[in-house]
Amino acid sequence: MADTLTVTDNRTGKTYELPVKNGTISAMDLRQIKVSEDDFGMMSYDPAYKNTASCTSNITFIDGDTGILRYRGYPIEQLAEQSSFLEVAQLLLDGELPTKESHARFKHEITHHTMVHENIRELMDGFRYDAHPMGILISTVGALSTFYPEAKNVDDADNRRLQVTRLIGKVPTLAAYAYRHRRGLPYVYPDNDLSYSGNFLAMMFRMTERNYVPNPAVENALDVLFTLHADHEQNCSTSSMRAVGSSRVDPYSALAAACAALYGPLHGGANEAVVRMLQEIGSKDNIPAFVKRAKEDKSVRLMGFGHRVYKNYDPRAKVIKKLAYEVFDAVGKNPLIDIATELERIALEDEYFVDKKLYPNVDFYSGIIYQAMGLPMDMYPVLFAIGRTAGWLAQWQEMLIDPEQRIARPRQVYLGSDKRDYVAPDKLRYVSQYWIDLIAIIPWGVINRLVARTVVAAAVNRCWVLIRAGLFRHLELLVGPREADIGFKTPLQDLCKSRFGRSRRRLIGGIRAILLGPAGVSRAEQILGFVVHSVYGHNVSPGSFLPV
Repeated sequence: MADTLTVTDNRTGKTYELPVKNGTISAMDLRQIKVSEDDFGMMSYDPAYKNTASCTSNITFIDGDTGILRYRGYPIEQLAEQSSFLEVAQLLLDGELPTKESHARFKHEITHHTMVHENIRELMDGFRYDAHPMGILISTVGALSTFYPEAKNVDDADNRRLQVTRLIGKVPTLAAYAYRHRRGLPYVYPDNDLSYSGNFLAMMFRMTERNYVPNPAVENALDVLFTLHADHEQNCSTSSMRAVGSSRVDPYSALAAACAALYGPLHGGANEAVVRMLQEIGSKDNIPAFVKRAKEDKSVRLMGFGHRVYKNYDPRAKVIKKLAYEVFDAVGKNPLIDIATELERIALEDEYFVDKKLYPNVDFYSGIIYQAMGLPMDMYPVLFAIGRTAGWLAQWQEMLIDPEQRIARPRQVYLGSDKRDYVAPDKLRYVSQYWIDLIAIIPWGVINRLVARTVVAAAVNRCWVLIRAGLFRHLELLVGPREADIGFKTPLQDLCKSRFGRSRRRLIGGIRAILLGPAGVSRAEQILGFVVHSVYGHNVSPGSFLPV
């Protein structure tokens, strides 16, 4: 059985054989499907890349239907339980779990690249006292590119490795500095005697202690959370890292772009939304009513449930749920955990959510743990970025050495205006959109029948033909031929080019004089807009221009 896909173009009757490799077809193979020789060729249309593979990768495997996540083949559950975050980072970057000797060297390199230039501190001082830590992180990560101009030489493997270790070491420092800036506290320098996660906790929470000793349970939990967030295939931020990096920009600039993508509430801010939802519910007694609202009101979402990829229980959520109780034993129980577990139980027993395959994801419990640690919600995406830095850099590194990759350049399907001739600004006058909408919704068929039945049908009909032609031409100039056809229900282009050319021009001039007015929207137009919207359901708004 041949690994091909047979496609028949019903427009031409031609048949094409497309090779199937790794369960995919090449989008470029579609280009051979043409209507004519000068045709550009077929493209695929996939908004938000819901079913498009943009690269091949050896880093992360996800099976969303069965709830499987593996880094380089290793199940996430095993790595979270048995490995440290820096071991996982090295695994993602190098492809194999490190030996004791190689990991000692890697850990030493990371540890001795945690300091940042003092000018970065001065830059950070320029932000408002209440600046969002994620905004500060994005800016300072990008600024690092100016301190290391050699980073632009991305084709040098040794140079790439140096920048990778710098970033993994410095991102926690920048994140902790952003937290301290937000609190109005003095910055704390890194402590090389502590672990990666322990050092981060010290830079955030150390006050007057001579030697800060992190809580072991909190330190371990943070390390596991970094591991669980380290990579997740081609999500929004990772795709951004690859897309920006494909221009051969330095890794600091590319990583700043990835952080910016993570900043969005649908990505790195999802766990904050979960915490706010649980706070809104308030108690277990209110859960049934909230679940009912979520099913009936589309504006109410069950945050922390469902995932673009996972159609089963997110394997990271299982690990975090267990981790949460370990943290609570050390720092005290977060009362939101009771609401969360009860909400999870009720939702997983409800056919509505089960049928939609809405299971808890990684964000459902992570925010609760961060809150128990005493971290403000605006730090949640920053913590996400620390762990994901290793994955971003591994993906960036893989993209650079992939011979099939080029600078990212998606295509589009153009739906705009056809060719239009330029009109100077002084030849344009304002026309209210209300009048355009009015012209488009006039019941022409009814009016035509009434006119045809008049005593002077012939004479009136001739005038009416001219009026319709003029109005159509007027509308065509404003909104384009296709939209004008839709408004009139019948094409009138040929009529506009009839023997009544001179009369038509005079008529159009008269119509313009009526319709064109001073800039702004008059009270009459407002009333007209209200009537149009109320009667016909059109959303009308001012703002069109017409050449005069």
